[in-house]
Amino acid sequence: GVMITASHNPPADNGFKAYWNTGGQVLPPHDAGIIEQVYAVEQLHQVDVEEALADGRIVMLGDDLDEAFLAAVVDLSLSPARDIDGLYSPLHGVGESVCFEVVKRAGFNGVAILGDHREPDGDFPNVPDHFPNPERPEVFEPLFKAARAMKTPAEVILASDPDADRLGVAARTTLNSRPDDGAGEYVKLSGNRVAALLVDYVCEQRNDLTPEHFVVETLVTTPQVARIAQAHNLKVVDRLLVGFKYIGQAMDEHGPDKFVLGCEESLGYLAGQYARDKCAGIATLYLLEAAAVLKAQGKTLHDRLDELAVDHGYFQEDQTAKVCRGSEGAAQIKQLMTALRSQPPEELAGIRWLQMEDFQDGIERALTEGSTLPGEGADRERPITSPRGNLLIFTGEIAGAIYRMAIRPSGTEPKIKFYLFAECPVSDAALLPGVKQEVAEQIEKLKTALDQWLDAVLAGENPNPEETKVLGAEAQRGGPIRSA
Repeated sequence: GVMITASHNPPADNGFKAYWNTGGQVLPPHDAGIIEQVYAVEQLHQVDVEEALADGRIVMLGDDLDEAFLAAVVDLSLSPARDIDGLYSPLHGVGESVCFEVVKRAGFNGVAILGDHREPDGDFPNVPDHFPNPERPEVFEPLFKAARAMKTPAEVILASDPDADRLGVAARTTLNSRPDDGAGEYVKLSGNRVAALLVDYVCEQRNDLTPEHFVVETLVTTPQVARIAQAHNLKVVDRLLVGFKYIGQAMDEHGPDKFVLGCEESLGYLAGQYARDKCAGIATLYLLEAAAVLKAQGKTLHDRLDELAVDHGYFQEDQTAKVCRGSEGAAQIKQLMTALRSQPPEELAGIRWLQMEDFQDGIERALTEGSTLPGEGADRERPITSPRGNLLIFTGEIAGAIYRMAIRPSGTEPKIKFYLFAECPVSDAALLPGVKQEVAEQIEKLKTALDQWLDAVLAGENPNPEETKVLGAEAQRGGPIRSA
């Protein structure tokens, strides 16, 4: 099947999503096969819609499917808690018929819909920059303003992207205060933070979970999800390439009846067995329930995140990118990925990189002594059989904190994406503010050092001016380290 959708893209990026008979988006090798068929088309035939409906070539989906979908989502409710004040925006998309319908049917009477964003409109007129991606902080500015103006200021703000499969979230930092009195300001939550809150909520509410039940996330989603699931004695499936289609695939491989939750950092979440793609409907239900349960305990979503940090360690994620435009862009991206593989940094901003996983060449390599790989020397390796794709992950440490850096070229834009992860133990709640500040400063230093390293490569300079163990090993072996 094919779904025509603007998704979260600007109006000019009109496109479609293709689905396989699993209900998930098309996976290899079928994706390449479909494109081959597209390129083989030499003539486009037009068919009258009424004629195609009459002979069954087009089937119009009716309300019965909507009813079944909404019932499936609302039936997944895990708590009767409904006392929460909120504001929801469909960002001029279809979300009123999905997310807000779930809100109404589940009985969240304190959640309102933003009138300015209610009308479906492919030009997204009232969204900043006409760019309705709920990952963008700018998208939430009009929502913050509207939330403060409500008779009872919203405690939670939700925004689904136009095809209602992804959900952005912001929340007040304190209860029992107006957000314009200097306390209780609104803070947007990253997709990783929402993922952690949803996994925590589901694990805390369900009493039927066994070690066979599993949570799914990708290689660039926060490890905090895995830590929380493991603390509840659940199985974790987390070595997946970027894209929710791989989460859908994992559901069927491991058994959908034991599937608990799937999440990715780009605001995609799913529970239940009714779908194989991300769904803002179930994310809306569980996020509002979690907020209502916490409110009854006198806590906000932010308070719960702090509790999770003390229980499991403080996790912080960030992203940066190296844009390579113009006719040289593709060659520069290839040059940078080659350099990261053959001349990997041993240190950036004080972080000592211990090992690198190369999912394209299928090897994991030690970069320094101290790597967890068995054996001795900085050039020891072990094979990676799955998954395989153009992705690198570096793991390093500094002062007892673990840092990771996942790197992949964008599939749609002329740039390389860098996903940065920090994991730092917190021995006492009183130390958490200091840990947060230290980690934030370290991530900024890492972004600066990384940018300088990439610029050195593009300038033809040695990005590792001090001879490292890795480069020394390469010189001894007569070239870049590779598995045989």
